[in-house]
Amino acid sequence: MTDCYPAAEPPEPDASGTLGEARRLGLIDEPTHRTLWTVYVAGLTSAQAASLLGSTPELVRWRCSRALRKLAAHAELLAA
Repeated sequence: MTDCYPAAEPPEPDASGTLGEARRLGLIDEPTHRTLWTVYVAGLTSAQAASLLGSTPELVRWRCSRALRKLAAHAELLAA
């Protein structure tokens, strides 16, 4: 008897996995990885993240904004 079940779909990428891949590919450095993880995976506000990371909310927002533009420019590479 043959299987009639469809092939399993690959899992959707999650923020943590995408950030890990971006770090592995050298698209982001460690401080940027920590900042993005704190905001987008842990869900902290820029003020909370800044307090935890010993930074300022402005630097957290700047680092996130700059990194997201870079990651968007490499979206196909990250999706592969």
